[in-house]
Amino acid sequence: IVNVQRAYWDLAFALRNLQVQRDGVRDAKEQYEHNKRLVEEGQLAPIDIVASETQVANFEQAVYEALNIVNQAEN
Repeated sequence: IVNVQRAYWDLAFALRNLQVQRDGVRDAKEQYEHNKRLVEEGQLAPIDIVASETQVANFEQAVYEALNIVNQAEN
């Protein structure tokens, strides 16, 4: 019974973590778009776009890792 309960909560945690990671990707993409507009207006250095792109990529990788954890918890 204890193992079943632990598996349930592991899955619940994994699903919530996946949602948090997806929210992070959404926020990072919004920040990227905001920074892109600021660069086009000349208010921000172009290198900041690269930093924003890197942040988006890092969050997307975290989503894939979270998906893997959900898959393992489901199995």
